[in-house]
Amino acid sequence: MAVYGKFMQHESVTVERFYTDHAASLELNLIAGASGLKRFIREPTVNRPGLVLTGFTRYFAFKRVQAIGNAEAYFLKSVTKDPTSSHASFSHVIFIRTNYF
Repeated sequence: MAVYGKFMQHESVTVERFYTDHAASLELNLIAGASGLKRFIREPTVNRPGLVLTGFTRYFAFKRVQAIGNAEAYFLKSVTKDPTSSHASFSHVIFIRTNYF
């Protein structure tokens, strides 16, 4: 990480590198397959998308990795499977850390 004046520039890392380096300690499971492993993570912070899952996307931090914890996982399991209902879709990788799946 390099410092330039007041701003810090963060290095990008691939999803594969992040997963390889941290899967064991964070108890991560790869559930979506390997097709996204070459994508880059450029934002150094994560977001818990609780409100976005209900459809409120006004302040959604879409550039961040979305961390789905137990609360979000339980919510997703409880919602209807109606294909016309509006739920958030994500263009970034989602890691799920839970013992409930």
